[in-house]
Amino acid sequence: MKLRLEVEPCETLQDACQEAQNIADLTLMDCEFEFNSVDCVAVPGGCPITLHNAQQKASQSRFRVTSGDSD
Repeated sequence: MKLRLEVEPCETLQDACQEAQNIADLTLMDCEFEFNSVDCVAVPGGCPITLHNAQQKASQSRFRVTSGDSD
């Protein structure tokens, strides 16, 4: 089971990561939220700085697909 954090429009990524991590640590449950189209998950015992850095890296990535790609 995961908890879902609703991030306010003006909230910073740093604050969202810290809040989600606090919730995950208190409840011992994953806490997820979306920030700039990236799904983020704070896990119990995790690090909000690591989550912040991972979100930043993911938000700078662009996926490219073509009509020739297949599964």
